[in-house]
Amino acid sequence: MHFLLYVCLPTDEAGTSLQARRRVCRYLNEEHFVHGGRFCGCCDYFSVGGRFSGMLNMLRLKQHHPRVFKKFLTRYQDVSDAQEGYELFRRCFPKYEGMNPINRSNDRFYGYPDDAQIMDEILFAELKDGFNEEVSFAFCFEKPNVIFTDLCENEWPADASSGVGRHWVVVIDYHD
Repeated sequence: MHFLLYVCLPTDEAGTSLQARRRVCRYLNEEHFVHGGRFCGCCDYFSVGGRFSGMLNMLRLKQHHPRVFKKFLTRYQDVSDAQEGYELFRRCFPKYEGMNPINRSNDRFYGYPDDAQIMDEILFAELKDGFNEEVSFAFCFEKPNVIFTDLCENEWPADASSGVGRHWVVVIDYHD
């Protein structure tokens, strides 16, 4: 089964999305995300983005267009193939610019550029309830799981003013 994890990396550790995605992968390997260690081998394997590629942009759509987003998710559950999902997304969000955030190829280990973004007010609001010291099961749009590479529980940002612009948020797809 595949699970979603958001990893927050200080912005001073990476200057670009690709650097952030690579640094988070190195961090997860060093902490034995796949084997024993801090995370006690949480998974068989992981990748950046994977089947959750585009999730950060989806969180933005959820914040900007809540009613349309809810209608999209309801209809998306009945989609039978990738093309139908793509067309549904375009109908629901005709003004969306950029790479479609759904049904992406998940064979790129480091994902896509938008699978790592600097935390802003929207991402902070969507992810704050998921700040956690441990890796736990998350639900895509209801209950996120967010870990920090540099902060302990008592150091997590309490509000947007202390959290915005200080961390990259990187999407991780892991299998258990």
